[in-house]
Amino acid sequence: MFRMKNSSALVTVAAIFGSIVGLSPIARADKSAASWRGQSLTEFEPKENEKLGWQVVNDGVMGGLSEGNIEFTDEGTMKFTGDLSLKNNGGFSTVRSDRVDLDLSDDLGLLLF
Repeated sequence: MFRMKNSSALVTVAAIFGSIVGLSPIARADKSAASWRGQSLTEFEPKENEKLGWQVVNDGVMGGLSEGNIEFTDEGTMKFTGDLSLKNNGGFSTVRSDRVDLDLSDDLGLLLF
């Protein structure tokens, strides 16, 4: 959960986004509308986390003062917490991995849960 130092709709959206515990592509096994399947992008297992090299990027890259942190739980989730600040034109904290290499060309979108 993110604590908000200043109230703002932008900060609220970032805090909601920050509560993501999993990622899954939404795909169809065939072309019929009723044929949906799910495929996990990550289970947040220790070896996989190390391979993917998850990183927190805060608004400090542009002078902001927000702080974000990640930890991996025993239940196989990523916990993303911190403090968001609008000072110095800040207001974001993100989690990323530049090592995710997936072919999602047959998928219809991503489900964040």
